[in-house]
Amino acid sequence: MERKNLEMEKFIKLLSKREKSMSFRLNPTLKELFEKTCQEEDITPSDCLNYLIIKYLQEKGKL
Repeated sequence: MERKNLEMEKFIKLLSKREKSMSFRLNPTLKELFEKTCQEEDITPSDCLNYLIIKYLQEKGKL
């Protein structure tokens, strides 16, 4: 249980200081599906992408 709390604190800390932006091209169909799915899940696309990036970096042992 404590490990989950530590991971959540780390996640919140990483999300709390967002000063940089990224711009990239995306297939229009993927963009539409992504935005729709985010809306259905009540999460912003930005928060979702940040979460996915954090999980990816954790899997690669970078965080």
